[in-house]
Amino acid sequence: MLLLPGEVARSLQIPLSPTDFVREELVVSISLQGEGPDSQCSRDDGLAAIVEIETTSAVFLTLDRPLETARDRVNAWGRIVRVAWPDWLDSQERVRRLALATQFKQHDVETVVLNSSANALTTTQLRAILPMFSEQEDQDPASWPRSLAQAGANAGLRRFHHETSWRYRYDLHREDGLKLPANLDLDMVFGRQLPGTHWLLTATLNNRLLHQEIFDGAQTTYTRLIPLPAELQSASNIIEIVASTTRRDTGRCDQGPVLIAEMLPTTHLLAGDANYSDQLTEIRHAISEAGVLGLGVAGVLSAADADAVSSLLAQLVPTSVTLKPDPDIAKVVVIPPQSPGFPLDQTGPIWLVTLDTVTQRPHVNRLEPGAQLPRRGLAVLVTPDAMDVTEVAR
Repeated sequence: MLLLPGEVARSLQIPLSPTDFVREELVVSISLQGEGPDSQCSRDDGLAAIVEIETTSAVFLTLDRPLETARDRVNAWGRIVRVAWPDWLDSQERVRRLALATQFKQHDVETVVLNSSANALTTTQLRAILPMFSEQEDQDPASWPRSLAQAGANAGLRRFHHETSWRYRYDLHREDGLKLPANLDLDMVFGRQLPGTHWLLTATLNNRLLHQEIFDGAQTTYTRLIPLPAELQSASNIIEIVASTTRRDTGRCDQGPVLIAEMLPTTHLLAGDANYSDQLTEIRHAISEAGVLGLGVAGVLSAADADAVSSLLAQLVPTSVTLKPDPDIAKVVVIPPQSPGFPLDQTGPIWLVTLDTVTQRPHVNRLEPGAQLPRRGLAVLVTPDAMDVTEVAR
């Protein structure tokens, strides 16, 4: 398709044949080819364009027979689990589906709760397909040392002009052992620079300086053991390594030579002896030994609230713990937005957990026994001593 200069919109349909579906994946790629106008100082003769692929773009299938199994329906939906949450669903069934939606999200399966029974799954169907996701064996997230450049965006050789950076994120709430990394074992190789120029390497943790060093541009290997102070680490962390040259541009159109650097797969995070702890880990530790936790809802949840609270529960409840609908002795209680405040008669620890709308992470408040439950919208109450939800909901 030939596109003329200027703002252009095009729509087309491409018919597919059965041979296009021989493999397990159908790869659809879109490319623009051409030359842009000459510009001062530019070495790039490629096409200059801004392209937007509309959200209505899709692959449409005509099936030779109806989808019969829940697994086929989930795959047809793009491996998205749709949980049916119609208005007529009774309270016990809602709690069961809430627990199942939480389990899917604990396994990082995209799950949505819909205010409908059409094109969505029932409790029986959800239970039938859960093993399809929960039995998938992933790499042990708690294994140490942790590689930063074995695969992904940090792996492989980099070519650049002035500077480049490598970033690595780690979430301590997702660590089963909650170990704090103690050191970054950095192992890199660099291409040689022109005589008289140097490399500048900077390492930061959560935008705080860890290490900075200037070394000779002829040096090709770089190995350092960089300490990671515990006081600089939080639940969610970002390590950034920036390599740049000290060479100064000699003119307006001087981009400098192409530089080469690589973070080697032998770069690792090394675990220390200390464990990470905050209010969320305190809750997870308190309920991790339970095995099975009673789950209740103090009121009526809409589909949107059920979707939001299942995301919250997935971050709150360890995967080793099973949520079981039990309003009489619930230790995890969902508080709907419209629920009024009520006194807390439990003698043990009580936590009120809400979902931060900006970070989408749990926000934890510890409440004193006998306190009045504040009205804060959608929330989860965790009390290891359990409570009778049927009494609270009245």
